Amino acid sequence: MDLCSNQIAQIEGLESLKNLKRLYIYANPIGKIEGLDHLFNLKDLRLSGCGLKRIEGLDYLTNLIELHLGSNEIRRIEGLSELTNLKNLFLEHNKIQRIEGLNNLVNLETLKINGNEIKRIEGLDRLGRLEYLYIYDNKITKIEGFGHLNKLSELILWPNKIPRATVEALGGWGTRDGGFVSDAKRVVQYCR
Repeated sequence: MDLCSNQIAQIEGLESLKNLKRLYIYANPIGKIEGLDHLFNLKDLRLSGCGLKRIEGLDYLTNLIELHLGSNEIRRIEGLSELTNLKNLFLEHNKIQRIEGLNNLVNLETLKINGNEIKRIEGLDRLGRLEYLYIYDNKITKIEGFGHLNKLSELILWPNKIPRATVEALGGWGTRDGGFVSDAKRVVQYCR
């Protein structure tokens, strides 16, 4: 169901849609996640650009595989501990300062957390299935915290405050989103 850009201020009236698999509400001024508790079969939820300040109201969405919360005003990663089936999480362009609250997301394959205020790469310890990590355009100064991510195949971490020469030495330089490490396995080895 696509409800994007409709000036919706509150999520309501979806109680009877128990079999709903996809819900796109992005670009609406809802401000708070609520009214989704009964959508047990939801697999894809998109709430980007909704003026959200907190991640909340998602505890019952345990079948969720993809969650988009980009372009909001979120400062802290929280409220995701029950979403153990989540494979793709998009938190880009928020005000997040620290990577945390991801420990139970053991099935996560994609994490997009670029365009935040993150200073240190941490909190990825239990994400052994992570393949794609987009962490560019933050305030990171040091390459660390990747040593256990054996499945990582794409890592985009520049621009940050990491010296360009360090990124180049770890696997190359590309054009995608400014620059990326073409050999993510090399970064994993470097961090061990």
